[in-house]
Amino acid sequence: MGSNPTPSARLLSYTVGPRLICIRAPFKRALLSHGRRPGCPVQRLISMAKQHVVERWKRIHDDAFEAHLAMCMVKPLIGGSTQVVCGPDLFLRRSLTRYLALAVCRLLEKSKEDGATGKSASVEGFLLLARKESAVSQGLLDRIEKAWGSVRSTASRDGYDLISALFFLRNTQLAHSLIPHSTEDEVWAHDLLGFSQSIFGFVVNHETAVASELGVTFSDLPAAAKAFERECEQFWK
Repeated sequence: MGSNPTPSARLLSYTVGPRLICIRAPFKRALLSHGRRPGCPVQRLISMAKQHVVERWKRIHDDAFEAHLAMCMVKPLIGGSTQVVCGPDLFLRRSLTRYLALAVCRLLEKSKEDGATGKSASVEGFLLLARKESAVSQGLLDRIEKAWGSVRSTASRDGYDLISALFFLRNTQLAHSLIPHSTEDEVWAHDLLGFSQSIFGFVVNHETAVASELGVTFSDLPAAAKAFERECEQFWK
């Protein structure tokens, strides 16, 4: 028969908000004396969990902006005001389109059940991790998930699946060669531009609410995007 656990090894339950955190008995005195001030064991656990969620959204913020920059740069080369007539133009269009595709793939990345995707910008990973850590309200997460599903749904029409084409480009074509050798599941540039714009709008529309609930501040995406768009116009003149 096993012996009863010693008092020092006994686990205590301590309720903090909607979460139940288990900590070892030696910390009880610290909890009683420090309460919820920064630095107490429970507060540190909560802060670490929230920081992981903040870091995940920060990567979404960064990659959505990076995709938007690539979209602004390549847009004039795809049926825009800049006529593609020579090798350098074609190289720029191909390179920038691929860079845009890679940035979008990071946001579309699948996630494990615990929200782990490594250091990625996966929106799905953010949703799973934020639910796991109870760092964001359920109502906001539901709105984000619904909006993300709507964005993804715009990538499929008439038998063409842009998301599948993007991952085929990254995982199969670019994994073996930088020079395209196949026309299978080609990424249609015009659809990619519109899809990336929808993703950027999705991030902008939800970032203020996410930042408010996480208690952090992110840089102003719309203002930064407008500034870069003006610079692009000057660059392509």
